[in-house]
Amino acid sequence: MASWIWRDIQSSFVGQDEFGVAFQECCRLQLGDGNKLFFWSDHWIGSEPLQSRYPRIFALAWNKNGKVKEFGLKVNDSWSWNICLRRRLFDWEISQWDSLLRELSDIKTNGFSHDCLVWRGNCEGIYSAKSGYLCTNKRTKIPFDWKGLVWSGLVPPRIDFFIWQAALGRLAVRSELAKRGIGDLSNILCPFCSVKEESVPHLFLYCYSTWEIWSWFFRVWNLFWVLPCDISSLLMQWGDLKPPSVPPLLWKLIPIAIFWSTWLFRNEVVFKNTTFDKLQLLFLVRFRLASWYKAGVSDVAVSLEDVIANPAIVGCGPLKQIPTVGARWLPPPVGFVKINTDGAVLASGSRGGIGGIAHSHSGEKILEFSKSVGAGPPVLAELLAIREGIALASSNVICAKARLIIETDCCLAVDWIENPAECPLIFRNLVQEIIRASSPRGCIFRKIPRCCNSAADVLAKRGIG
Repeated sequence: MASWIWRDIQSSFVGQDEFGVAFQECCRLQLGDGNKLFFWSDHWIGSEPLQSRYPRIFALAWNKNGKVKEFGLKVNDSWSWNICLRRRLFDWEISQWDSLLRELSDIKTNGFSHDCLVWRGNCEGIYSAKSGYLCTNKRTKIPFDWKGLVWSGLVPPRIDFFIWQAALGRLAVRSELAKRGIGDLSNILCPFCSVKEESVPHLFLYCYSTWEIWSWFFRVWNLFWVLPCDISSLLMQWGDLKPPSVPPLLWKLIPIAIFWSTWLFRNEVVFKNTTFDKLQLLFLVRFRLASWYKAGVSDVAVSLEDVIANPAIVGCGPLKQIPTVGARWLPPPVGFVKINTDGAVLASGSRGGIGGIAHSHSGEKILEFSKSVGAGPPVLAELLAIREGIALASSNVICAKARLIIETDCCLAVDWIENPAECPLIFRNLVQEIIRASSPRGCIFRKIPRCCNSAADVLAKRGIG
């Protein structure tokens, strides 16, 4: 099964259709240690492969199929290119040779990461389903009207995924299982009403028990509406049905709360023989709706109990006005040293820099650093900056006597250090190195706003050169 899945994924990437071209434009090969990229044939530098732009030099090269690492060596900790030719160059070939060397002069391999495919669809250089959709949809204009509600990020990802399955009609209800010959084929009736066959539209929309849930919410806002034929149609039409007084967030959460609560309660009935109680299901829907809404809007003036009792009350009263204070950098507590780190990379990804600065509890500067780190995606520079900050602190007399607080404006770096299993393989060794270095010191890692990390940002950009 895995083979055809990967075959389809590969065909989407290399295809020359509208989607394939759009996806390829959002990707680029990133040089790391040079062990995987082919020097001449891979598109790892410039607008085309080197063999296309420097055909004479390619024709004269001894090594036509070598990896990037085979075309250079480290001399005194610096990278030096070494391209061997079959003969001496003629005068008319020298200009092409000089152009190649100039292009390679700012490029060097590093030992911190493997060669990889970097995603250009967002500033982190890491692929996500959201950025992939946005990047390709801008070019291909794929219609997907209900996506904004399904993948809203308003609820945990597993619930978003469930809503996506429900919208596609891909849930394991009894009628679908029967088509595959799974389960008790003699019992495919709805576990709520035991009258109609359990299908996705019936369970969530037309069963009298769930229809009454929908009707309860319609009565709250005095609405009259005929439920559509399937979940995807409901999701596409739901936003247009919103009364003016209802907050958008609350309205978006209503169908999600109904679908998710119905499914969980259905599973309780099917697998645990729980007795179906229509009033209990209605309460669970209202409780989840109120809890999610209160979690998303902390300054609402009404209590959780009030929202459960009457969701319409949310749109009737004024919201509490909570004063906001601008974020600013603060010195660490006594006994701590705070190190702010940052990484910066040129838009091309060909050169990066790292920087950091350490302060005592009195705000006195203890140390700072700024250096170049070569090519790589932004998150690599952020991780290297953290590693450098910890290493320098270990050799500093003042820092060695205190606990460390490491602050960075890179959320991914903090997430991976705290949850290394979620870190991509190409960065895992570096993250593990940071964890090993920081664990004995009891380091505290914090994600801070960029406005609180301006000093480290200046040092990182200075390191680019």
